[in-house]
Amino acid sequence: MSTVQKNKPAAFTLVVALMTMALGPATNAVLAQGTSLEISELKDQKTKLDAAKAGGETDEAKPSTKETDKTSDKSSDTPTAAEPEKDKEKTGTNSEPGTAGEAKEKTGASSEPGIAGEAKETASQKAEELAKLSGHISWCKSIAFSPDGSKAISGSDDDTVRYWDLTTGKEIKRLDGHEDNVNSVAFSQDATKVVSGSIDKTLKIWNLETGSCEKTLKGHANFITAVTWAPGGKQIASADYDGTIHIWDVDSGKTVTVLTGRPTTIRCLAFTPDGAYLFSGASDRQITQWKLKDGSQVRQLSGHKGDITALDVKGDGKTLLSASRDLSLRLWDVASGAETKKLVGHGDWIVNAAFCDDGNIVSGSLDKTFRRWSTEGNELNCYTMNSFGMWSLAFTKDGKKALTGSNDYTLRYWKLSD
Repeated sequence: MSTVQKNKPAAFTLVVALMTMALGPATNAVLAQGTSLEISELKDQKTKLDAAKAGGETDEAKPSTKETDKTSDKSSDTPTAAEPEKDKEKTGTNSEPGTAGEAKEKTGASSEPGIAGEAKETASQKAEELAKLSGHISWCKSIAFSPDGSKAISGSDDDTVRYWDLTTGKEIKRLDGHEDNVNSVAFSQDATKVVSGSIDKTLKIWNLETGSCEKTLKGHANFITAVTWAPGGKQIASADYDGTIHIWDVDSGKTVTVLTGRPTTIRCLAFTPDGAYLFSGASDRQITQWKLKDGSQVRQLSGHKGDITALDVKGDGKTLLSASRDLSLRLWDVASGAETKKLVGHGDWIVNAAFCDDGNIVSGSLDKTFRRWSTEGNELNCYTMNSFGMWSLAFTKDGKKALTGSNDYTLRYWKLSD
């Protein structure tokens, strides 16, 4: 945005001052922040501010999961003006992840062959909103469905985890104990427990029947960005802002293995079904495959042009799915690490993506669409949603339902089928 230079004539400065008086206190507030605007930009700014007052959505009102990085080698993202102050200092969501604005400016993805700057034209239908879940008093940064899809958990910047009944749309339990924002949550496979990871650098294992915290796991030196259960439920993996991964024994609450060597913020984790390997996706656009038997790095999977926001391994263990802020989904051969497919169609950052039980793929994006893809990589369906924002996203295993964390602190429950 242009600024008024010191050598501007006095007459111009007078015009700006007169415009400031005419446009009122909203514009004065903008100028008080240290930014002097050209006359045409003042008008545009006033229009946006007036729209915001009237309840209209502006770019500043859309969600952001972008970090202000602590070191120069972190992602260069910066928070939006609407993001809470403590998020500017510390945030580390998973697949969380994105904000408003043009994707071209954020990732440069539109210049890459095969990556569209806008969502491609395809037949679409409205996603049906089934329920609005209210209770959180700040943004919900992580959501997970129970294995049978009847319940959900959510972690929020209000420092709580909440347990929901999706049949009634009511909160079952509120789980208090974290001392700071909850960045990631995950169900155990038997749906009796939940693990949560927080900016307070701890993990907590919760008993959903009693609502009590069974264990608090300590060992990370920085705030936690991602958590997931290992197949079989006896171990948990967690990652932090500095790129360290801990593998925990659930019964003892002790660290079994520490995986290091990737000094970058890890955003997402995914085990292979046999539990032999773990994949991590990071802000440096790389995916790392780890061998858990000895803690070694097997390989790096390169190709994405933006932060990795989601990972999932197909049920047969042969294919890895990745999603990115570069607007693409990619499929990888687990055995060789080769990229086998590149799926394009979304017009903004992809927040989450997953394999369905039938092998198809579902994804959701800040372009306000959910999309279903075939195992061959062809787009099958496109479902549009209203503009409630998307801080976080989860899908049921059949891919027919979705939950989103919205700008108004609620969760929205969606039906993605005819």
